Parts: sequence; C-alpha cells; structure tokens
Amino acid sequence: MSFEAYMHEKAAESRQKECVGFSLLVLGMVMLVGGFLITLITAGNPNWLLFIPWKRTSDLTSLISLCMTLSGFVLAFAGAAYIIFASSERSWYLKLLKGILEDMPKKEEEIVKQKLQDLKRKIESLRDSVETG
Repeated sequence: MSFEAYMHEKAAESRQKECVGFSLLVLGMVMLVGGFLITLITAGNPNWLLFIPWKRTSDLTSLISLCMTLSGFVLAFAGAAYIIFASSERSWYLKLLKGILEDMPKKEEEIVKQKLQDLKRKIESLRDSVETG
C-alpha cells in the first residue's frame, strides 16, 4: 500500500468518525429535549438548577427526566468535541495528501530527466562501440 493510498484511507476513516460525532450530537439533543419535555409535562412549574429544569417528586419520572437531561448534555458536548477532533484530523490528512500530490509531478519530471540522461549515455556508448568495432 502506497503512502498516498494510506492517506486517502485515513481521511475516509476520519470522515466516518465525523459521522459518528454527528450521531452522538443528534442523540444527545434528542435526549436533552426528551428530558426537558418530561420535566415540563410532569412538573408543570419546575425548579431550575442553573439551566436544567427539575422538580423532585415521589414519582420516578423526575429522576428519569433528570438523567435524560444530564446525559443529553454530556452526549451533545461529547459529540461536538468528537466532531471537532475528527475534522481537524481529517484536515491534517488532506493537507498532507495535498502536499504529496503537489510534489508528485516534480518527482516524476526528475525521474523522466534521469531516464533521458541514462538513455543518452547508452546511445553514446553504443555509437562509440559501433565506431570502434
């Protein structure tokens, strides 16, 4: 496997990581909204802990809604952080791949020039051998 193919593969892998991050973000938002709605429907006028609505009741739904809200925040922030990490990783791979592809024509040109010089030397040596022989 060439280095260029490896960089293509790593860029595709980090693109897939971005999709996982977006999925985490969406799951976190769904859980966050679900927790908010459960709290607002069951409590009516909830107490606010910073920006998290919650009302302690003897019913189990208050604990479930608080858990959903907190886990929604955690998943949303983790998904956003994972998206940022994966996109920066992918941009690094693509920048490296771009550098490789930009240098490739220069290297190919040098290889062609070297082969032409080798052919010239061979032609000259054949001429010399024909003239002497």
